[in-house]
Amino acid sequence: MMPSSHRLLYWASKFMPKDRQEWFSAMAIEMDEIKNPKERKSFAYGCLKTAVSEWSHSRRGLHYIARGVGALGLMMLGVMGFYMATTFGEESKEVLFSKIISNLCLFYIFSAIILMMSLRGAKLLAVGGLIVAFLSACYLKLTHFSHSGLSAETFIALNVEFLAIVTLLFLATTYLGWLYMPEHEKA
Repeated sequence: MMPSSHRLLYWASKFMPKDRQEWFSAMAIEMDEIKNPKERKSFAYGCLKTAVSEWSHSRRGLHYIARGVGALGLMMLGVMGFYMATTFGEESKEVLFSKIISNLCLFYIFSAIILMMSLRGAKLLAVGGLIVAFLSACYLKLTHFSHSGLSAETFIALNVEFLAIVTLLFLATTYLGWLYMPEHEKA
């Protein structure tokens, strides 16, 4: 079932940025003047397309698009990591590596969920991850860590990966917070 022209215009009103509501009101009045139902629907589709385009180019739209893309990336990284972790063998070295990868992937998936729910929560999670990564790097460097199953280089590489991901998460949440903040609140 195709949505009516009034329903399309309603959706367009939800996407249209606040500073463009005056334009939108003029378009609603203009649509009421169109008598042909096909032309009305075509006009309403055009209004919806314009509203979505305006929204996607607004600061708020860019904020939500970037959050969605970031969360999708983290989710994909977590799922791919889980898939890789299930392909390892049964040797103790591979089981340990699989557990470490699985824990990292759980963190990535949890980060994706938090990023979609709360920007502030994602930033706090990233700060916690940065602290853990920094302390882990110090521990690995100071103790010359070695494990019977995995080399120190493997742990350092995993720590660097984790550090890169949480640093990107922190920088992204900082930028997204700035992007979402209205112009009049900026210092």
